[in-house]
Amino acid sequence: MTIKLFSALLLFVVFSTSLFAQNEVSATKADFTAWFESVRKDQLTELPFKKYSKQSLKELAAVAKGYQKDSVFEVRWQAANVSYQLGAAQNDKFLKQASASLLLGFMYDPDNRIVNFASNVLLTSKGANFTASQKDTVAAIVTTVGNPNVAVNIYKLCGYLSLEKSIATLEAASTNRNYSFIQRWAALASLTRMGNDVAEQKMFDFIKKTKVSLDAINTLYPYVLFSQSRTNVGYLISLIENDEFECESSNPDYSAKVPCSYMILLVVGPHIANLNWKGKNGLEMLSSNDATIKAKEFFKKVEGNWSFINN
Repeated sequence: MTIKLFSALLLFVVFSTSLFAQNEVSATKADFTAWFESVRKDQLTELPFKKYSKQSLKELAAVAKGYQKDSVFEVRWQAANVSYQLGAAQNDKFLKQASASLLLGFMYDPDNRIVNFASNVLLTSKGANFTASQKDTVAAIVTTVGNPNVAVNIYKLCGYLSLEKSIATLEAASTNRNYSFIQRWAALASLTRMGNDVAEQKMFDFIKKTKVSLDAINTLYPYVLFSQSRTNVGYLISLIENDEFECESSNPDYSAKVPCSYMILLVVGPHIANLNWKGKNGLEMLSSNDATIKAKEFFKKVEGNWSFINN
């Protein structure tokens, strides 16, 4: 490399770093406290999360914690949203763990809207970077959660985290007839994901005896994929390879029946490695007939040696 070229590259790096620093926004605890107080006065403004420096985001996390138990719903709601944005703003382990801690705190909020929001966004993290203490908190929450929708989210989070401390609670939930079906089904799926053979067999027996329909595909089968049971997902793949069943179209303007195999593929496809489902050249961009044909060719070629995408 010539001296001139090296100098040019060095100048570019310095310029880029300087430009990035200029684009960064710094803020203090006082700034963020003032922002929350403006929320209290119905004067909400948008925070530029993506532009804040890492240190500023750490300051924001500390301030948000102080508003977790505020008496005003809108203030707590914005604190919960800030807590979520902290984890999404930068790929930083400290911020993601701070975000998780704050959101776990909101699981005890008196308003179900905030609890539901917190459980949903916690689930999107799939437990990434959770500390041992945070996992213990999830294990405690799962024993007390009352709202069925929130319970489903927390059950799935336990599955992602492989929380052994939650197994007894999930086993009890899976057989509790006072719970909704989907709550019991989610408990079985989470147990199966953690390697529980009894739960896996119960899921298999149920999907096998349940008629293939759009309701089954949209309600039952996504949890089968979540469970990551090769046996049970293998059964769904066998249904894709079988054109025997017809389903109602998911398009309300289209009255003709469509092969259930394609509708099942829509659920299964995104989770199978090397199937080439996503992207402009993926199966999802093809017609239902072409996508199904290519999927069948793939599963025939691999002869059962397929694997899950890591999700």
